[in-house]
Amino acid sequence: AMLDTLGVALAGVTQPVGRIVLNYTRAAGGTPEAGVFATGWKTNVANASFANGVLAHATDFDDTWLPIGHPTCTVLPVVLALGEKLGSSGKELISAFVVGLEVHGKVGCGHTTPGFHSTGIHGTLAAAAAAAKLLSLSEWETRMALAIAASHASGIGKNIGTMTKPYHAGNAASGGVRAAMLAQAGFTGDPEVITGSRGYAEN
Repeated sequence: AMLDTLGVALAGVTQPVGRIVLNYTRAAGGTPEAGVFATGWKTNVANASFANGVLAHATDFDDTWLPIGHPTCTVLPVVLALGEKLGSSGKELISAFVVGLEVHGKVGCGHTTPGFHSTGIHGTLAAAAAAAKLLSLSEWETRMALAIAASHASGIGKNIGTMTKPYHAGNAASGGVRAAMLAQAGFTGDPEVITGSRGYAEN
């Protein structure tokens, strides 16, 4: 899954959406913490996760488990970007990647998202979970990361077939990693955001 996604991300660099996002990300600048695919330059973790997420989904040939979306395009960009900043080991990267994919599948299984693009919805939680694993967050901090990420989960189905569809993947990746980093800093949300009243599972 990792190699496949890296391959399609390289193809994404050649697409119009890829070129636009790369130009945008480079112009945005940011502390050089993590590499952007096929460019030779770095930006901060959130920006790298965003750009690489868009690239990974630009051609729509990345891995999937229907009907619950494309998992790796939202998780791998976070794992690689945050792992690069932290100097994580290969084992730590794989562990975080597996956690992210498991969360994507578990929250998506049996949960339909009428009118929305499921990659952008479930992928945000998956990205947050992977980042939480790499950051070694406590159980409470991880719940906060998921709570924050749940409010970032988005992606209207009407944009499927446009450049904004891969934007959903980049948005999920950057939103998930940002949620985990905020949770580590003490930012909070509702701990019952997944199963509680008016929570993720009811929407």
